[in-house]
Amino acid sequence: MADSFIQEDFIRGGTYGNVYKVKCITSGTYYALKLHFNYDSDGQADNSIYGVQSPSVREISALSALRGHPRVIELLDCFLYKNSIATLMPYVPYVLSQTIYRRAKMKDKPLSFVAHFSRQVAEALSYMHALNIVHRDLHHENVLLTENLDVKVADMGGARRACIRMSPNPGSDCCRAPEGYVEDDECKYTCAIDMWSLGMMMVNVMEDDIVFRERNINGHRLSAYEMIRKTLCPKEHPLAAYKQWDLVTVMPNVDKCVLAKWRILELLAFEYSERLSASELLVCLELTLSRTACITRTVESRLIG
Repeated sequence: MADSFIQEDFIRGGTYGNVYKVKCITSGTYYALKLHFNYDSDGQADNSIYGVQSPSVREISALSALRGHPRVIELLDCFLYKNSIATLMPYVPYVLSQTIYRRAKMKDKPLSFVAHFSRQVAEALSYMHALNIVHRDLHHENVLLTENLDVKVADMGGARRACIRMSPNPGSDCCRAPEGYVEDDECKYTCAIDMWSLGMMMVNVMEDDIVFRERNINGHRLSAYEMIRKTLCPKEHPLAAYKQWDLVTVMPNVDKCVLAKWRILELLAFEYSERLSASELLVCLELTLSRTACITRTVESRLIG
């Protein structure tokens, strides 16, 4: 199977493997080929080792269970290549992070784009969560965008069936929920961890920056978690920071956009039990679109009248 493709470009590297752009020799069609890492006994990537690793099993299992959903990357094939498990998927040209780091490409991004991608990610999450699958590593690098800017959620190496206790520190700091920072062999979190990640992606796209990341502020090194506590932890909460930050200082673009602000804050509730679910978010977005359309029609009719 591997002999049927020519490797063209390295696309990106991730926690669980590297992704390459490959071309089918017979059809000329481009695909994405992911080579999954193998790990030695110390947890270091070593592809001289044979065997199927748990992240590979998780990703293949999740993609198989989600096959056919339009907002999830499709698993086309799976085979052994150079001692590694390889998964073949459609080639999708863009990633959401490009809208943050390449400002010239989409300067002054319209709110309609934020609503568009967040709705489509919510569609994927609603389907996943209904099957009791939690992504656990949702961020800007694994939300792919087609030429038409339609979403394909990818990179399921951290995905698993949700249960009462799961491994700590899931996901990347830029979009990790506060309950994911618990220092324990196991920690308690739910599918709501993905909803926080979606909320943070909306914030970061609107702000053209990764808002919660380790920073040096006034000579002090602050972690992403400390910044979350200062900005979004309620004052009466036992984990609240002594000195709270103003939302307008941390997320100025979000703060001035009333339409988006309250929905985002409902996704970024510090307590996971208070966050909107994916299905609830979809209902809210539908109502917002309906109201906006109604207001537009009313204004147009008055102008015409």
